[in-house]
Amino acid sequence: MAQTPSSMHQIAARVATQLPAVSLSEPFGDGCLVHKIFDKVFMLSLNLNGHAIINLKVQPEHGAMLRDFYPYIRAGWHMNKQHWILIFAEDNLKI
Repeated sequence: MAQTPSSMHQIAARVATQLPAVSLSEPFGDGCLVHKIFDKVFMLSLNLNGHAIINLKVQPEHGAMLRDFYPYIRAGWHMNKQHWILIFAEDNLKI
């Protein structure tokens, strides 16, 4: 059952779709939106156990820094922990 996208998902999608050559698909089923540039995945938006999350590909040093500073950013879910971060939607998330 697809859930309504969170405001975090909506903002991320708006920013991502402004990038050149972005394509969107749902290869993992309803509710997991995959963003690609030239067939390379860079972002997944989904709900996990009722929580809005985004898996985002980042440079390893950026991911480590972001995880150190923000409690709602963790190593990527089901992804390479060095290259992906997981962002939870939180009330105090500043966009």
